[in-house]
Amino acid sequence: EALLSYFGAVLSLSIPTGVFFDLGGGTLAMVYAEDFKVKKVLCLPLGARRLTYLYGPKKTQLFVRKDYERMKEHISELLPTRKELRLAKNTKLVGVGGTTRALASYYSDRSNYPFEKLHNYALNYDEVAWTTSQFLRMKRGQMRSLRSMGQSRAETMTAGSCVVRMLMKTLGIQELVTSTHGLREGTLALFLHDHRWFNAKSFEPSTIDRQLSSTAGKAWRTTWELLVGEIFSAGIINKDEYPLLVEAIQMVKNSPQG
Repeated sequence: EALLSYFGAVLSLSIPTGVFFDLGGGTLAMVYAEDFKVKKVLCLPLGARRLTYLYGPKKTQLFVRKDYERMKEHISELLPTRKELRLAKNTKLVGVGGTTRALASYYSDRSNYPFEKLHNYALNYDEVAWTTSQFLRMKRGQMRSLRSMGQSRAETMTAGSCVVRMLMKTLGIQELVTSTHGLREGTLALFLHDHRWFNAKSFEPSTIDRQLSSTAGKAWRTTWELLVGEIFSAGIINKDEYPLLVEAIQMVKNSPQG
């Protein structure tokens, strides 16, 4: 599941080096990739529902501060450090799944973000920390009334957002990128790319790497460059606009394919 979530996200974001995580109810699945090559795959017992069950409210609708601090200590003990993962300097952090989407959706509503689309939406550490503190103060009834929350998500959002914040802090990554593409998109894409794995009992990171070697990296940039050349040749842009587009391509190296 970690690899498939990573595949779905990286195909749509084309981020070559990053920690891609999918926070579910029971586990936190993580993939570290460098230059589109999978280096580490981890699955930790830090799911939002699991943590809520262990440390969450029992008689009240709010976390007890002492229990919340104990949960933070537990999360910190299990998360790998930047040194342990041997992260490259330019590593990005990409969140896949409902917790990250809900976190981003809540903050975008509060900051008057003008677009509905959350894919590739980025928050810095201070914005994530502020949002996490808001969830900690909310009762479940308040949480359920939010546009960004569903009934089940409201029960676990305080713990889930805490994991995201602690992950950013532990890895020393100051920005969180939201991916609305994940497990489902990765499963479908891999099936369409190479359906043979579908009947296999398991697959390795190399299965993903092989697919990315032909769909990511230089291939999409070449497509962009060819497109700009065709636009220029057709007379749609002039000689002054052409270098601006070429410069724009260099500035958005990690833009989605398209």
